[in-house]
Amino acid sequence: MANYSDNQVVFFSENKKAVYDLWQKINDYINNSKTNSICGFLESLGYSEYESRNMSDLRNSFVGCDDEVTDDESVSFFYIKTETAWTGNIEVFYRVIEDKYNNEIELYALIEESGFNIFINIDEEGVYFYPKYKIDAFINDEQIVEYFESFSQVLDFIKKKFPKVKLSSKDTIARLKKKITKVYKINDDEDFVCIVKLMNDNVFGEEVLGNAAHEMGEDLII
Repeated sequence: MANYSDNQVVFFSENKKAVYDLWQKINDYINNSKTNSICGFLESLGYSEYESRNMSDLRNSFVGCDDEVTDDESVSFFYIKTETAWTGNIEVFYRVIEDKYNNEIELYALIEESGFNIFINIDEEGVYFYPKYKIDAFINDEQIVEYFESFSQVLDFIKKKFPKVKLSSKDTIARLKKKITKVYKINDDEDFVCIVKLMNDNVFGEEVLGNAAHEMGEDLII
């Protein structure tokens, strides 16, 4: 069974007509489709069944779309949400933009797949999606999922959530791991704290505090 990625995508452009056209096509498809399959949407745009299956997985689908396009000064934009198997499958929308809109529409995406702690934010400037850090934890039967724009915000959260931990300006995520693990004795098989730092649109780093079996990635010096 596949792990599913929850994705948010924003389409934006100074070409208002192109943005409205894409928004209308996605909305019409979602409102009239029984499955909301991305493959079905591709076929509605004129791609063959063979092409659509090569561009997207049959399990990938739309979850939602903005009710309207937002016009902000010279730029028009709208958001969609998708659920996709394993990866964000954002490439399919780049292909549509290239084939149908002559690359006159741009997109950013926020991609999350919690099974492997994947956290990707393509919007490096934080114009439409601000998160750069994520804490995903399960401690004493409490699930914690929080997003942050800066490492200082991460530290502020840790101060409140783990007040026994003494923090310093030289702390790295690796050092935080040792401190929290030692002070709070996070050794149970089901308890963990995962701190994820976005690196760029394809690479992310993480540290898992607690069960060694969950550890992935490398120490990140902040």
